[in-house]
Amino acid sequence: MTDHDEYTTRTRSEKPFGHVAQMFGRKAPPPLITALSLLMLSENPCHGYMLFKQMCEVGLFEDDAEASLVYPTLRILQTEGLIAPELVDEGSGPARKVFHITADGRTALSGWVEHIREVRASMDYFIDRYEATETDKQAKARPRRSLARDREDKKGGKR
Repeated sequence: MTDHDEYTTRTRSEKPFGHVAQMFGRKAPPPLITALSLLMLSENPCHGYMLFKQMCEVGLFEDDAEASLVYPTLRILQTEGLIAPELVDEGSGPARKVFHITADGRTALSGWVEHIREVRASMDYFIDRYEATETDKQAKARPRRSLARDREDKKGGKR
């Protein structure tokens, strides 16, 4: 295993969305925030800051990004009826809005899963074509043996 393979394996298992932060910087694309918000809230209802921290843990946001990045998405999801807030008193400080996914939210999440499967199939196709092109380039770059040399090798018993 090369250093790159080890890094990639470790990074993807620890922070499977780490490449997004590298590609887009501090702001992840809103569709990805939407889909991941629905997924995470389906697993565990939580308040906005906790959702943000979970997204940092999987690498969607840099650790020093602003937590406010998730709130516009939460407002939109709430307006669309995909999540619902519940005020929860956690003992110290003011009550917090804990967000729960709704039945419509679960339907939307299923739609996201299907869409992501289609995107994955498209990406697999893209990668397969790229790798085929690279394999062709490598094959063309290899020195070709001449027919005369093959005949000489056969006469001399080489192979």
